[in-house]
Amino acid sequence: MCGLCVSRCPTDLAPPNAALLARRLYARDIAPRAQHLAEAIAALQAGRWDAEVAALKAMPEDALKQRYAARTIEP
Repeated sequence: MCGLCVSRCPTDLAPPNAALLARRLYARDIAPRAQHLAEAIAALQAGRWDAEVAALKAMPEDALKQRYAARTIEP
């Protein structure tokens, strides 16, 4: 959505903005909610990762950098 059509629109609409609004409204009102997201939010609110986050916060910066560099990256 480059926006070049805005200057040529006879109705003075901004088509990229209208498309963005349509996409957001679709996602908010029509699209089904993701089940895996709801499960992840429930696990977060239950405190599933509190210990891991506390351990990461307690790590020195050098150890965090090494752990970040050694992470598994998806192909």
